[in-house]
Amino acid sequence: MSDRPSLVGAFQPKSHRPQVISREDKPEIRIDTTPPGAVHNVAVYLPVALRNEVRERARQRGITITELVEEAFAQHGANYHELTAKPPHRPGAMPPRAAARRGHGTIQIQLRLDDRQHEWLDDQVTRHGAPNRSALVTAVLTRHLGL
Repeated sequence: MSDRPSLVGAFQPKSHRPQVISREDKPEIRIDTTPPGAVHNVAVYLPVALRNEVRERARQRGITITELVEEAFAQHGANYHELTAKPPHRPGAMPPRAAARRGHGTIQIQLRLDDRQHEWLDDQVTRHGAPNRSALVTAVLTRHLGL
């Protein structure tokens, strides 16, 4: 054996999960090492065409994609069913054909949200019955950008 120190575990990624410290005479204590309100990445999947449009509009205005998403929610709310509702049929007009459901390619974007924003977004998904976070963000961005 050599006199070099062991590097076992030295290159493991550090977890932001609470550390567990247990003592024989006390119950388990959890210490959260992340500061309150910490900003972190939240993954959202958008259709490729929408993602491209979002990036371009944010770039043109000199804002981040996260700021554009915040603006969209502020202006249009988070009611998934209202955001995805088809316009009402006008009497005398030809009824629209039901669109064929086809899969579409999506691409991941990262929103930089703090803990409160992340919790709020996930609460809106549950509250308004959206299938998932990506569907809700897609709906609000589509409405906001007029697509």
